[in-house]
Amino acid sequence: MQSFITARATPRPFNPFEQELPGSFAVFGTGQRGRRCRQRLEAMNIRVECFVDNNPCRQGTVMDGLPVISPEALRAHSPDLPVLICSFARQEIFAQLTAMGFDDIYQDALAERPPLRLLRERAGDFEQVLASLADEESRRVYADVLRFRFYGTPFPALSPYPMYAHPQVRAQAGDAIVDGGAASGDTLALFLKAAGPQGNIHCFEPTPESFAHLQACADGLDCAGVHPVRAALWNQDGQVSFFESFAMSHGNRVGQGSVQVEALTLDSFVKREGIDRLDLIKLDIEGAELAALQGARETIRRFRPRLQICLYHQFQDLWELPLFVRELVPEYRLYVGHHSPDHLDTVLYCRA
Repeated sequence: MQSFITARATPRPFNPFEQELPGSFAVFGTGQRGRRCRQRLEAMNIRVECFVDNNPCRQGTVMDGLPVISPEALRAHSPDLPVLICSFARQEIFAQLTAMGFDDIYQDALAERPPLRLLRERAGDFEQVLASLADEESRRVYADVLRFRFYGTPFPALSPYPMYAHPQVRAQAGDAIVDGGAASGDTLALFLKAAGPQGNIHCFEPTPESFAHLQACADGLDCAGVHPVRAALWNQDGQVSFFESFAMSHGNRVGQGSVQVEALTLDSFVKREGIDRLDLIKLDIEGAELAALQGARETIRRFRPRLQICLYHQFQDLWELPLFVRELVPEYRLYVGHHSPDHLDTVLYCRA
């Protein structure tokens, strides 16, 4: 009966006001989200026995004084210990744990929202962004996103076009494209279909495992116009620290973590490769969008490419990125789209 119920269930939201709470947990997730959950649990006198992570590189290490173990080790030594999932990949992890026989599984359901004081402190910036948007649809979407991010309701209505396919700001035949945050080739097919055989797509991805999949995808296409680049787009050239989330790329962060990856500015890459045309830049780089734009000043001013920039990774992206673009090229027309039933996938679209 229990397996029949859990087959379509989700992990139970953790509610600190429940009458009966577990006295101890294993926290699944070693990112900032998991570490902060551990702190809050212990502030409630709920003991955290260990961290759990799928990443073999973290298993066997110590995080904030607690051991990091595999799900298999947890099953072997503490099969009855409740598990609190602190990850964007909660549904995948829930399925994994239930298949292993765990039946006391919770999820961190407390969304991290920006402090309400920012509505007052940044009111002028929000008004500037609203005033700079090119159409009423974008202003409505932007206002809805602000309400959702600060207050949790209502869910923003989805934009009537697919992500990265804004009618005014999408890839076109023959385009020269920079795909920043290409992951395993997630957006490559979209851009390749639009740009066609005459297009050129430079795919930037610093995550080692994702880049291996991206390279294999590119090799399988046998297309001379696809160019994978194993590097992070940043505001200076060199090495930069990188945090890789094993469960899901949403948790990856440039400028954090212990892994070192190559970083490039788009300006230096364009000069080095002798690129004389750029039509579209897409940036989905987990919070490094502003740094990448700072490293692309000359390129953007010279070519005035269409821009597709994710706005949702950091609170300040909601105002900093539109205002930076507006200052960089005042002639850009700005649009905002939203493509997810939660806070993910809000995109700033720009064209000269």
